[in-house]
Amino acid sequence: MGATPTPGATLAAEDTATGRDADVGPQAVVVVSVGAEHTCAIRGSGWVICWGLNGYGQNEVPPGFYRSVSAGETHTCVVHRSGELEC
Repeated sequence: MGATPTPGATLAAEDTATGRDADVGPQAVVVVSVGAEHTCAIRGSGWVICWGLNGYGQNEVPPGFYRSVSAGETHTCVVHRSGELEC
């Protein structure tokens, strides 16, 4: 997959046939992070979705557009397109 985009960039996935970035639709998953008992993904639109166990609220990512996500054991951290970190 392509690298984590900079703020305002279009998210892209790598085209494995050519090795170049390929445009992806807003619903395509472009980044996945696996925690201990939950998983989160960033869609092409920048929205984050999480699923799995939610005993500590780790699946409750605030609405918004993000450029990276990290699912931990009992938490999730995201980096907003503005560069702000939130856990």
